Amino acid sequence: MGIPYQKLLHELNQSHIRYLIAGGFALNFHQINRSTIDLDIILHLEKENILAFHQVMSKLGYQLRQPIDIHDFTTEQNRQTWLIEKNMVMLSYYNSHNFMEIVDVFVSEPIPFIDIYPRRLEIKAFDMCIPVVGLDDLIEMKQIANRDKDQYDIKMLLGIKNGTHQ
Repeated sequence: MGIPYQKLLHELNQSHIRYLIAGGFALNFHQINRSTIDLDIILHLEKENILAFHQVMSKLGYQLRQPIDIHDFTTEQNRQTWLIEKNMVMLSYYNSHNFMEIVDVFVSEPIPFIDIYPRRLEIKAFDMCIPVVGLDDLIEMKQIANRDKDQYDIKMLLGIKNGTHQ
């Protein structure tokens, strides 16, 4: 069976999808223990990349939670409208074969993808390379979100950055 999302990550890499792992999984990859079920992804929000991502998701049995047409998601104006008017921060997929597998895609790039991608952390595991949001960018994303749990995460991440995390 493998690790959760292993097949998905393999397929995303094989399909040359431009993405980064964020959220709780990113914290774990940066050595902060965080229990999490959903996989947060920052997707390069270009039309071809979005459609290719959706094709991989569909092929693996993932379905959209929101009742939208993926072609509508490829338009920046639609995404901004959903973000502002509906507070839709994430586009969510669930695995129809395993309802515990939930993938959330940022509706807006929290930091421009072309800036954040070169600073990624690459984790080599399970015969693949997993692209993860880099440490400084993860700290910045946590500062932007600024929830209580983000404040805790920032302290932990700064401890890693400064070499004081235990």
